[in-house]
Amino acid sequence: MESAGLRHRSRETPKKQPGATSTATTVEISEVKSPSTGSTSTTAFQTPPPARDHGHDPFPPITLRAPSHSRDEDAVQPPRFTIDLSEAPERRYRHVADHMREAVVVSDLADLFDSLVRDVAPGPLAPALHALARRVLRHLHCAEETAELRGIAAASGIALHLLVAFNVLLDLLLGCSSGGMRVVCPGPGGAGAPPSSRILHFRTLDWGMEELRALTVELDFVRRPGGPVVATTVTYFGYVGVLTGVRRGLSMSLNFRPHHDRSTWRRRVGFRWHQAMVVLGFRQSVSSVLRALLLTPDPELDGDSIPANAEIAVRRRKWWARKPNITRAAHSSQSRAKPRVTSPIIPYIKNHLPATRSTAAYLIFCTPDEARTLEKDNGHGQFHSSRRFHATYNHDKADEADPRRLAQAAHGAAEEAAGMGTIVEMSISRAGGMDRHFRRASRRLKAKSKPGSASRRSTGSSADHAHGDCSCEVGPDDVLRLVLDPDICNEETHYAVVMDPGLGKVLWRRAFPLEFPAEVDGTDELPTGMRFPDNISL
Repeated sequence: MESAGLRHRSRETPKKQPGATSTATTVEISEVKSPSTGSTSTTAFQTPPPARDHGHDPFPPITLRAPSHSRDEDAVQPPRFTIDLSEAPERRYRHVADHMREAVVVSDLADLFDSLVRDVAPGPLAPALHALARRVLRHLHCAEETAELRGIAAASGIALHLLVAFNVLLDLLLGCSSGGMRVVCPGPGGAGAPPSSRILHFRTLDWGMEELRALTVELDFVRRPGGPVVATTVTYFGYVGVLTGVRRGLSMSLNFRPHHDRSTWRRRVGFRWHQAMVVLGFRQSVSSVLRALLLTPDPELDGDSIPANAEIAVRRRKWWARKPNITRAAHSSQSRAKPRVTSPIIPYIKNHLPATRSTAAYLIFCTPDEARTLEKDNGHGQFHSSRRFHATYNHDKADEADPRRLAQAAHGAAEEAAGMGTIVEMSISRAGGMDRHFRRASRRLKAKSKPGSASRRSTGSSADHAHGDCSCEVGPDDVLRLVLDPDICNEETHYAVVMDPGLGKVLWRRAFPLEFPAEVDGTDELPTGMRFPDNISL
């Protein structure tokens, strides 16, 4: 539901660089050439990048025409705001809070927290748990994120302990669909060049707490007033971690995982102990880790856009070599605030992230050439990847071979949170439907291809040909058809997103209101009010 007074800012009006063409302006050249961001406690300064010639751009823009709606209330653009990381953390979200006052009233986080407390401690224990929460839920692991929450609490009137609970519990209760799909796009040589292909990252977020739909926002992060966008997230107002985000060269999302290692007594206790430490603010939540991955500078992703005089936090630097640019509150807890993420980011994800301590989750990462999912547990994890089509829901790969394992996970999820059991039970059927959709779309594209179109190439690695992945491609319209399929985008869906890790942009986003269309006609039709033209063009 779109609240009155919410400020919108069109993505199609970026600041045009001198000498840039209209096409370059549309795709936000400054974002493509964006500087790498610092860690969550430092700031990097640099001048706007020069214009870029898209005739030689390895990632030319892909156009996704928005669906045409019969009713505006069926889906809306989430309100979009700019977060200036050069401001003190306490002041960064004040302008967002001013425009989200009605949404805060509708969402009523206090009532949602009451319902969670009643589920955990019914009867006379509930008041005692409320009083305990007000005393112990005072901060997150990262001091900068805590300062942001204090500013949000002061500007919005939401109690601080509610915001802390929101941030440490939300990533444990989300049912989602995420993945990557290789799509045909214009060639890097400009008009007349043979087409290429690259991965787009799709994502839907499902949850039973309907009131939170009103808090859906899109946030663009900049390092200075008027500076280029360095990262974008689609999230909830008041949530300072990352559930869905993209930077140049990398996109990411987080899904709920119903499994965790119960093989030994030590692992079971260690998992619950870690969860308790996250809730109390002594350890980093998995969404906070994703935030660090999104904002940590990386020369391999950002190229030459990091100036020599940029102030960048580096892990294990000696204290006398550090040059922090953070607020006094964050500085007082720098050792606790410092994110444990190092660049280059992609090798860190592959080699170090699985061994970190965390709650159970599916972490989905997409580059222009590959989609990869980490089945994460506390202290270990397993990767699955593909260069053509890769989707992650709320079950492990092993569950597809052993349905009884998934049934046990669904039972456990239902005990932990209302509605999660149903989401887990439906996970495999949704996976089968999405896989069939992709195969049909790939066959349609092959049938329409002209002779010689097999020369289509990926903008990334030639290894795609060796794997045979480029033989399975779809068009951008098929991505939207898949995301809006009734089995994927259902009555539990809060928002849906399509991201382009090549450009570091959110290409398409929709937030769904409190009332979802009641009927869907036909297995191959989109929900009423969510139709779009068949002639979606590049």
